[in-house]
Amino acid sequence: MLDLTGCPDSGGVWAPNLSHADGLFHLIHSNVSTYAGGFTDSPNHLVTAESIDGPWSDPVPLHARGFDAALFHDGADSRLLNLVHDWRRPWYYLLTADGGTGYDHQVTVARSRTLTGPYERDPAGPLITARHHPDLPLQKAGHGSLVDTPGGLSYLAYLVARPHTRHGPCVLGRETALAPVTWTPDG
Repeated sequence: MLDLTGCPDSGGVWAPNLSHADGLFHLIHSNVSTYAGGFTDSPNHLVTAESIDGPWSDPVPLHARGFDAALFHDGADSRLLNLVHDWRRPWYYLLTADGGTGYDHQVTVARSRTLTGPYERDPAGPLITARHHPDLPLQKAGHGSLVDTPGGLSYLAYLVARPHTRHGPCVLGRETALAPVTWTPDG
């Protein structure tokens, strides 16, 4: 029921967990099919059967974050327990548009170790703005999104406007600009 083709040496099914509740046997297992990334993206599956001898259900995918999952049964409730392994970068970044959409527009950055915060603002100030430089050809810089290239470079895609004269009309409306981003050693 589980295709182990291509699994590395000592890979395959890890830590199958068998439990019984509500008249069913529950078997949860991880399929470590690669060691890339520290074997953290291992698919986990659940199969069930009324008898230990089967027939067993088709595998139901649970998640692919970590390995060695188990079920905890508590009366009518069951909980999935597993190794919490967050393979993403340890920082969450929040890019915000501040200062309105006019000449005070800017992109600010805050970061946190958890998605729900608390977030700390970049002490260096805005990531990008033209508010203190009215003679730049691109003004109203704000509303940015970070973009990472396959080559490992980072860019900020953001909105700008090109005033015809200093603080004058922007006949082309809002435009999109791209600026390189250099990360500091501390992220």
